[in-house]
Amino acid sequence: DSTGHGVPGAMLSLLVNNSLERIYSAHPEIDPAEALIELDAMVRSGLNQHMLEGDSDDGCDAILLSIDRSRRLLRFASARLDLLQVSVNGTLVHHRGARASLGYRQVLAQTHMPQTQIITFSEGDLFVLVTDGFTDQPGGQGERPVSLGHRRLASWVGELAGHGAADALRSLESRLHDWQGKQSLRDDVTVITFT
Repeated sequence: DSTGHGVPGAMLSLLVNNSLERIYSAHPEIDPAEALIELDAMVRSGLNQHMLEGDSDDGCDAILLSIDRSRRLLRFASARLDLLQVSVNGTLVHHRGARASLGYRQVLAQTHMPQTQIITFSEGDLFVLVTDGFTDQPGGQGERPVSLGHRRLASWVGELAGHGAADALRSLESRLHDWQGKQSLRDDVTVITFT
């Protein structure tokens, strides 16, 4: 989820995509957190934000997943994006990413570096991730619009236990539209669901 909209956002997305291709071409088995740390440095230098001069201060939020289906393990690392997991019996687990974005002028502090988490899963577990355009969307039934928020999203995802990825996606899309009401869409929205 890159900063900016239109052409600037597209250019940053291309830089991120090309950087990830270079990282994984050189190290196909790289740990997800290490790949994000390399991405952080590549975006910063690609935009010349590692130098004192220059006007831009752009970056991205990112998540990398590596799935081992035979052992039912998922390796997860993230910068500002969270992953929600709901089991068939309705147990919801909120896997949190690092609380810093990548590529900006400010170099990541050691305490904000992405860390790889190992997540176990069972058949039928549903995973959901959304960009901040989803949770920041104002709306609701009140007089004054409020942001949708992470708690409301988690509640909605918890109700999707046992659903397939396509059904979950349609449900979240419909609920976001209902929540939005007459409010304009404030940001790009990406929703990914998988089982």
